[in-house]
Amino acid sequence: MGRGLVFINDGRIAYVAYDSADSKDAHASIWCIDETGTVPTSTRTISSKDIEGFDIDIESPMPDSVGGFYFVAESGDLNASLSSTDIATKVYHYTSDKELFATPSINVT
Repeated sequence: MGRGLVFINDGRIAYVAYDSADSKDAHASIWCIDETGTVPTSTRTISSKDIEGFDIDIESPMPDSVGGFYFVAESGDLNASLSSTDIATKVYHYTSDKELFATPSINVT
């Protein structure tokens, strides 16, 4: 179900997952695992509605230095359509204050 596992900071890990079993080709959720408690908990932190239905690049989550992370999302399958110039991509930053910011990138091929 999940891929793109990334260490964020002590006791906190993020992973990229499908939104649902029906969306097996659309990685559009990021879940965070909190291992600081007696029993680890998992919470959906980013969902497809937060990122305009874009697909998350499963290898992209990267921690910042203060407990947040960056990730990349595309409007289509970037790997399968390298000749396309119509794919929109965005670099997102999810901060430790639980805020989500996006920077659009256009024509990334």
